[in-house]
Amino acid sequence: SVALVCPPGFMFDVALAGNTSVHTCNLSLNNVPHWQPPISIARCVRVPCKPNITNPSNGQVVKNGSVFESQAVYTCNSGYMISNQATTRTCNADGEWSGQEATCDGECQPIVLPKKC
Repeated sequence: SVALVCPPGFMFDVALAGNTSVHTCNLSLNNVPHWQPPISIARCVRVPCKPNITNPSNGQVVKNGSVFESQAVYTCNSGYMISNQATTRTCNADGEWSGQEATCDGECQPIVLPKKC
């Protein structure tokens, strides 16, 4: 038997070979050795990210994917700015998003001084 291992940020594709990463060499009825399940269908796929990213109040988040190494970029609506410097988050190897949710706070309007007479 052989156990296949994927690198960090990847997982064994259970859709292709079932829920196992262990493959065993068996003999068929005519004594021909073969792997079960077949190793040719074994592959590693990126770990999915947890779907816990939401749009902040008065802003949006745009993701370029939802798997390991994907990024999420926050922007705020006009008149608001990101107050906690969390503009970009990355999906980590464990499926968690890095950093913290962004928050959009209202911008202070510029002070207009009265004109001198």
